[in-house]
This record gives sequence, C-alpha cells and structure tokens, in this order.
Amino acid sequence: MKLCTSRFRGYVVGVAADGGNEAGSLAGLGRCALAVGRTAEAETGLRQALEIFQRIGAGEATGVTAELQAFDQATAADM
Repeated sequence: MKLCTSRFRGYVVGVAADGGNEAGSLAGLGRCALAVGRTAEAETGLRQALEIFQRIGAGEATGVTAELQAFDQATAADM
C-alpha cells in the first residue's frame, strides 16, 4: 500500500487543477486501498472520483459506478 499510495498521492497533488486526472488518481488510490483491505478509504476515494467524473461528464464515471456497486454488494453480503 505504501508504494501505491505514495505514487498516487503525489500524482493527485500534482494535477489538482485538472479534474480528470485528479479523479483518475483518486480512483487509483481507492483501488489500492481496496486491494489491501482498507475498505473505508477505498470507498471514499472511489466516491470522490465518481463525483468529479460525473461533474466533468467523463465516461470513466460508468466504470467507477460499477466498481462502487460491486463494492456495495460485497459489503452488504458481509453483513
């Protein structure tokens, strides 16, 4: 996770002015967090990315929406 987060966090800071790159970086952070079991961080990153993708009308919103739906279903199944 350390390599993953340091890589993407630096990228997020560097491209904060560009919504698409910022959203992509946040989605990447979310995926990294999910890969190591940090579900709260994963959900936060993916939801922030989705909000930006939707705001700028990016097609990536569809993929992130699907990821969040799968996340929500997996989380509900664990309850």
